[in-house]
Amino acid sequence: MNLYKLKKKWARCYMNNAFTIGIRSTQLSDSLNADLKNCMKLNLNIIQFFKHFERVVNDKRYNELQGEFQSRQKLPKLKMVSSSLLQQVSQVYTLSLFDLFQEEYDKYSAACIREINERGFVYEYLVALCNENKEFKVTFDPSLSSISCNCKKFEILGILCCHAIKVLDVKDIKLLPDQYILKR
Repeated sequence: MNLYKLKKKWARCYMNNAFTIGIRSTQLSDSLNADLKNCMKLNLNIIQFFKHFERVVNDKRYNELQGEFQSRQKLPKLKMVSSSLLQQVSQVYTLSLFDLFQEEYDKYSAACIREINERGFVYEYLVALCNENKEFKVTFDPSLSSISCNCKKFEILGILCCHAIKVLDVKDIKLLPDQYILKR
């Protein structure tokens, strides 16, 4: 059973610490497989195959650059114009990533801190959305400006969750620290 041994690569419960940008494992390969099918013709020799393959790769890169350019040309619509945090991320995130972040920002106002523990210079907060019973532990280290939540949204999607945004707001931090703005 080799498949069972490889479960850490495909089973969702084992991938909580994997940075996936929210893409399911089959989405990426299905897209690439569909594009590569055109290259896989029986009558092509190896040189023709690699020419076709290079064209597919260049098309993918061009689409990525085009998406980057379009996201820089159109600034997203801010729901809260006076928020310096939203203004900051609207300048650096793509439109789709900004929309995800703005959803988390909307949820943060419904989050409440249920408990605060101080361990030396590190603070631990128990944060929950007001209409839910599930609590999340958010750890904040002011000396490093580091924050982490056990929901792992940043580690998986690359954006901070509403729980972490709530703690940043409580600590009166109005801009995201640089380490939480990932490069594309």
